[in-house]
Amino acid sequence: MDSRQGIEDMKPFLEGISQAESSLIHDAKSSGKKIIGCFCSYMPLELFHAAGTIPYRIRGIPDRDIGPGTTYLSSRICTFCRNALTLAIEGDFSFLDGLVGCNTCDQVRRTCQNWIIKNPPEFTDFIHTPRVYRKDNVLHYADQILHLKDNLESWLEKKIHDDDLREACATYNRARGILRQLSDLRKGESPSLSGAEMITLGIAYHQMPVDSFISAAENLLEKRLTSSRSTDRTRVVLCGSLLDEPDYVSFIEAQEFDVVAEPICFGQRSYWDDVDLRQDPLTAIAERSLTHFPCARIGDSFPVRWERIHKIYKDYHAEGIIFQRLKFCQLWGVDVHNMSPHCYEYDIPLLQLEREYGFFSTGQLKTRLQAFRELIKDRNASMS
Repeated sequence: MDSRQGIEDMKPFLEGISQAESSLIHDAKSSGKKIIGCFCSYMPLELFHAAGTIPYRIRGIPDRDIGPGTTYLSSRICTFCRNALTLAIEGDFSFLDGLVGCNTCDQVRRTCQNWIIKNPPEFTDFIHTPRVYRKDNVLHYADQILHLKDNLESWLEKKIHDDDLREACATYNRARGILRQLSDLRKGESPSLSGAEMITLGIAYHQMPVDSFISAAENLLEKRLTSSRSTDRTRVVLCGSLLDEPDYVSFIEAQEFDVVAEPICFGQRSYWDDVDLRQDPLTAIAERSLTHFPCARIGDSFPVRWERIHKIYKDYHAEGIIFQRLKFCQLWGVDVHNMSPHCYEYDIPLLQLEREYGFFSTGQLKTRLQAFRELIKDRNASMS
């Protein structure tokens, strides 16, 4: 596939995530749509869509001076949270009409609370997502979604009907299904999508109006079904904590790797499971939220997460795992500790990387990646 054609194919998605307020978001606001900021893959995107609003997943801006955010958050809180709070304080998210915070982790919770105090948009709310999956917790989360629905109806002065919710669930199921089909194109020997392209699509899914995303993604799928990239690169799975920086993935792939899967919150974890359309819609949204490909925030979820990652590793014919995590991210620090013995047991090469949001030492990272690739090549040679 011609590289220029690849860039042209990705243009709608690159434009959709190009800046805090993309042209798509600007046009949606001009047409009267409300934009609601949110964190985390555990947020009820279907509810926002059913309300006629556009959910917008918060990202930072790499290389931004995060001094203002550090003033209100400890310097031992991850640089993503400090970056996001800086943007909120300095007005970069002024296009947001609403913000729904959550307790995805204590660091995000504190970021949301400071944001709501320092520079709140017109509508604010907070949703408590349970940390353990149990049937009674699904009911609790459904009550949380119902409370949020009531507040949205009061703010928007409109009723959100069950049929609206069912239609929204079907729409997001369609978007997730297209993403899974695109991801599956990387299972073969010659992936027709790079890891950097796939993470770009994952980000666009969270930041573009979903109908616009579906249209562009279906067009991309049609084009890439019959294309491929010749490659003899080392195939790896990229997992761990939040990662919304395609440049980071591009740098990894520049060291002769193919990132063929990324079970992270802007990647496969966010689109791997659908809402059950046969259930009551609010309950179904809550069920999907608490049972989808789990984050490390969910207690006792590592066995399920490892089972899925290991299956992806085999299905995508990977040769190693790169586990990256943001510095001071305790949840994922525990997760890589749990993963290490499993990788050892199954003879899976594992590289652990700690990073700061929006910045990485290219020389050091390049050296570690090259050494990891040599390790995998030597392992493969000894097994042949």
